[in-house]
Amino acid sequence: MFGIEFMTGAMFFALVNLITLLVVLYIVYRIVKKIYVFLEDDSYVKTLNIKGEIITLGGIILFFTFFGSLTQPKVSIETLPNRDLIEYQQTDEDKDVVIETPAPRTETLQGFEPLKED
Repeated sequence: MFGIEFMTGAMFFALVNLITLLVVLYIVYRIVKKIYVFLEDDSYVKTLNIKGEIITLGGIILFFTFFGSLTQPKVSIETLPNRDLIEYQQTDEDKDVVIETPAPRTETLQGFEPLKED
């Protein structure tokens, strides 16, 4: 069940990215078209009105600044408390810490001779 929900979410975010890309491409096309008309116009009074497009592009950039944090996975790992450690820390006695390590293991392999004899 989790796999289906994950893929549905991934498809949703991909669809949002695709639609937003198409909107950005359309806005960039409108800006370039207005700049081209502005440069080709020979009249004395010229105005370049791209305020709406710039505000829309700024809003989309702001949207994606926060949209990226929505898609980040939120993972938390809950660890079980170590009861032995808690009991050791709560005692007032001075105890020596004993670290138990296994004895070294040596094995001889058939067909190989050791480089150094101990």
